[in-house]
Amino acid sequence: MIPITVFVALFRSQPTAPANRQSLPDFVQMENELRSHRNLTLLLLWQEYHTANAEGYSYSRFCVLYRRWKRKQDVVLRQDHKAGEKLFVYFLLLRETWLEEVHSRSGFTLTFLRPLRSSC
Repeated sequence: MIPITVFVALFRSQPTAPANRQSLPDFVQMENELRSHRNLTLLLLWQEYHTANAEGYSYSRFCVLYRRWKRKQDVVLRQDHKAGEKLFVYFLLLRETWLEEVHSRSGFTLTFLRPLRSSC
């Protein structure tokens, strides 16, 4: 049997690293700003974040966190409209090549397929 002092010395819990206390950026607000301002980049957003949080994340870590957050977001496309107000048309272009052996001519035809959808 192992004496208790040896057991405690061998199996006591190791001190854990201090928790990361860096504040996470507000990615929702940053995404809205990126969509509303055409020339805004992640670098400019990081610079703004870094001036407010001097001990914050580095630029590379900031980009990794932003892209990880962005991947987890659901893509939602909602279009609210009244029935008959809009018409959605999807075009499919088919190119068919033909050969006419009698007159030694060849060419192609373009066929447009238009499935129409409407919502009620």
